[in-house]
Amino acid sequence: MPHVLGIQKYRYNYYMIIKNANIVLLNKTFKGYVEFDQHRIIRIGAGAVADADYDAHGLYLLPAFFDSHTHGGYGFDGNESASLDYVKKVNRYFANIVKEGVGSTLMTTVSCSDVDLQDYANNYPNIKKLDRDNIIKGWYIEGPYLSLAKKGAHNPKMIRPIDLKTTAYIQRKLPNVVKLLAVAPEYEGNLNKLNKLKKDYFLTVAHSNASAAIAEKAFKLGANRVTHLYNQVSGLDHHNPGVIDAAFDNDTVVCELICDGKHVEPLVIKNTYKILGADRIMVISDSLMTKGFADGAYTV
Repeated sequence: MPHVLGIQKYRYNYYMIIKNANIVLLNKTFKGYVEFDQHRIIRIGAGAVADADYDAHGLYLLPAFFDSHTHGGYGFDGNESASLDYVKKVNRYFANIVKEGVGSTLMTTVSCSDVDLQDYANNYPNIKKLDRDNIIKGWYIEGPYLSLAKKGAHNPKMIRPIDLKTTAYIQRKLPNVVKLLAVAPEYEGNLNKLNKLKKDYFLTVAHSNASAAIAEKAFKLGANRVTHLYNQVSGLDHHNPGVIDAAFDNDTVVCELICDGKHVEPLVIKNTYKILGADRIMVISDSLMTKGFADGAYTV
C-alpha cells in the first residue's frame, strides 16, 4: 500500500519539499526531490537537498492513479444514492482510496432503471459536496444500454436500448459534469443514436457483441474508448473479427484494461501493451463495493 499517511497534514494550502524519493516519470526513475507550492509541482530535481518537510527514505513517488472505472469500495456502492449511513460510507470510501494512491475517479454505476438513473443525477451534487479533495471527476454510466449477449454481471432485466429522454434528463441536470456513457452499438438501434449523444457524452463501446464493422462505425460516430478490453466484448476470432480487432485497428481508441492477472492473463496484458502502447491503454480497477473487505461471500 502506498505510504501517504505521513504527509496528510500538507493536503491544503501548503509549501512542501519531499526528498530522498525514487521519482517515477514517464520514461525514467531517479533519486531526488519534489517541491510543491499551493497544490502545484514547481520543481523536480535529482540528487539530495538539505532542507525538506518530508523524507521519503527511498519510497517511490509518482502521480496519483486515476481510476476511471470503479463502482465503489469499502462498503460504498456507486449506484447508491441514499441510505441511513450514506455519508459515513462515502467518507470511508474517500479516506481509503487516498491511502491506495488513488487521486481521481469516475464514479461508475451499473445497469439500473430510468428512475434510478434520474435519482443518481439528482444526487450527484450531494456526493460532490462530500468530495472535499475533488476526487470524483465525473460519472461513468456503465449500463443499461448494453448487449444481453455480453451482459456479464449486469442484471438482464435492466438491459435495454438507449432512451434519449433519460439521457436528455441527465444532461439537463448535469450539463457541466463529465459523463461517460457505455453503449453496445449493435443492440436494438443504439448505433443510430450515437450521433445525438456525442456532444453531451463521452462514448465507450461496452459489453458488446458487435462485429468489427459495427464497432468501427461506432468509433466514427464518436465512441473513442472500449470498456475493459477482452472482458465481455467480441473478438479475437480470425474468421469473425469483433470489437477488439476494431479497437486495435483504430489509433484514436483508448482501451481499458483490468491488470489484476485474473480478468486478463499477464501474457495477454504484455502483448496488448506491445500492440497499443502506453498512450492507448487505461488501467482500471472496475472495483465493487466489497473492495477492502475481508475474504468471504458478499451480495453486491
